[in-house]
Parts: sequence; C-alpha cells; structure tokens
Amino acid sequence: MDHKRVSANFSDCHTVRELNLSVPLFDRVGSDPSTYVFSAAYALKLALTGESYESDNTGRNGGIVIGGLATLYGLWLCYAAGVSFLLLTTILFAPATLLYLVAGRERGERLFTTGELLVAAAVTAFALFAVYELVTGGIKI
Repeated sequence: MDHKRVSANFSDCHTVRELNLSVPLFDRVGSDPSTYVFSAAYALKLALTGESYESDNTGRNGGIVIGGLATLYGLWLCYAAGVSFLLLTTILFAPATLLYLVAGRERGERLFTTGELLVAAAVTAFALFAVYELVTGGIKI
C-alpha cells in the first residue's frame, strides 16, 4: 500500500466515511469482520467439542468464554460494517469454498456436515447476489 497516498487522503478527509471510501477495497479486505466471526466461531466450536483439548481439558472453559465473546463481538463488527460490505466479502469466500472442496476430494475426506453445507450454500447464494448487485449498480465500490 502506498502510505503517502493514504496520509495525503487522510488530511483531505473530513469524515470517517470519506476516509474509508478513499482507500481501495482490496487494501481493506484484511480487515473484513466476517473473517473474525468465522475464526472466533471455529475457536468456540473447538472449545465446545473439546477437539483441541485431547489430553488436557484445562483452559477449556476459558476457551468457551473467549470464543463466545469473540464471536459476539465479530457479529457486532459485521453489523457495524453494513450489508453491502458483507455481501462483497462473500465474493471472496465462495471461491475459497470451491478450493476447499477440491482439496477435500483429493484427500478423500468427508467434505461437509449438513450444517456446514447449509452455510456454504448460503455464502455462495449471497456471493451470486453480490455479483448481480455489482453488475447492476446496486452496490458501488
């Protein structure tokens, strides 16, 4: 990222919204709140099922609390980011799901549980809707 460009834009901006619009989308993708939700929810899942605590359950209750709070906080971040931004991020997750399917088949593993399949289908449907909205001008970058 060109830091001179961002600092110059920062001094010209009068509101946070103007600053956010002055930074290109792909420079902001790393701060996508849905990534935090998925990571936190996975940490919560591991703590709830005990998968990552195979030989020693110490810290498992702490993992449940931290994972739960992090998931709630991530959901709040998603709400604060707005629907348009979240729809755009699904465009990034849908192709990643396809890569996961290819890699899983190569290893011969079970790909999805029923719940995971529903989430993957929803993300793909939202990604298709987001592409449609981009093409028709409903979402502007």
